[in-house]
Amino acid sequence: MSYAKIILTLLIFLCMQVMGGFGVVLIMDGAGAAEATGLDPDIVASMSILSGLLSIFAVKYGLKTINLRQTVSLGTMRSELSKSDIKAPAVLLALLGTTSALFGANLLNEIIPLPDNMEEPFTVMAARPLGILSICVVAPFVEELIFREGIAGYMLRHGAAPLSAIICSSAAFGLMHLNPAQIPFAFLIGLVLAVLYWRTRSIWLPLIMHIINNTMAVVLMNTCDEELSSLLGLSLPATITLTVLSIAASVALLTPFCRSGRNASAGA
Repeated sequence: MSYAKIILTLLIFLCMQVMGGFGVVLIMDGAGAAEATGLDPDIVASMSILSGLLSIFAVKYGLKTINLRQTVSLGTMRSELSKSDIKAPAVLLALLGTTSALFGANLLNEIIPLPDNMEEPFTVMAARPLGILSICVVAPFVEELIFREGIAGYMLRHGAAPLSAIICSSAAFGLMHLNPAQIPFAFLIGLVLAVLYWRTRSIWLPLIMHIINNTMAVVLMNTCDEELSSLLGLSLPATITLTVLSIAASVALLTPFCRSGRNASAGA
C-alpha cells in the first residue's frame, strides 16, 4: 500500500476545492464578501461541481485508487452482503443506525461551540438550484468516491485492517471540510458511512445516507432559522441526553451489520 497515493488523493481533493471556489469563499469570509466582488453564488456552485468531477477524474486516472466500475455496481453490494451472510433486517437496522447517528451528530454539532465559517455561503447556495444540486447530489457523490472508495477502499484492497481504513478515511473526511464547526460532525458521520462501505464494498448505501443528510440540511436552512434543538424545543441537558442516546442507538443498531462481517471473515 502506498501512503503517498493516499496523501496525493487528499491534496488533489483539497486543491480542487480551493480552485472550485469553496476555499476562495471561505477566505473572503462569506457570501456577502463574495457578492461584493462580483463572485455570484451560482458561479461558486458551478465551479464546485466542475472541480468535484475533475478531482474524481484526476484520482481515478492519475492515482488509480478508485475502482469506479466495481464501487457503483449494485452487483458488488449484493455479492458482499451474500458472502458475509448479511440479511435484509441487518441492512435495515444499519440504515436506522446511520439515521440515528446523523441525528445525534447534528445535535452534537450544535452543542460544541465552534466557529462556522461556511454558514453564510451555504445558506446562499442552499437557496439556488445549482447550489442545491452541488450540496445535495454532487458533493455526496464526489466525497463518497474520494473518501470511502479512494481512501478506505484503497486501504482495504491493499491489506489494511478495516478499523484503520475506517478511522483514516473518516479523519480525512472531517479535516478536508476545512470548517471547524463541521469537522467533528463530519468525522462521526464519516465513521458510520465508512462502516456501510466496508460491509458492502459499494458507495450506494453511504451515498444514499449522505444525500439524505445533506438534503435535510438544505431543507432546514430554507424552511427555518432555528437550530434543530431549538426547533424541537430541547434544553441543553435534554439535547446532550438525546445526543448520547442517538449515538448509543446507532452503535447498537450497527452491531449486527458489523458482526456478520467479522463472522464471515473468521469463517473464511
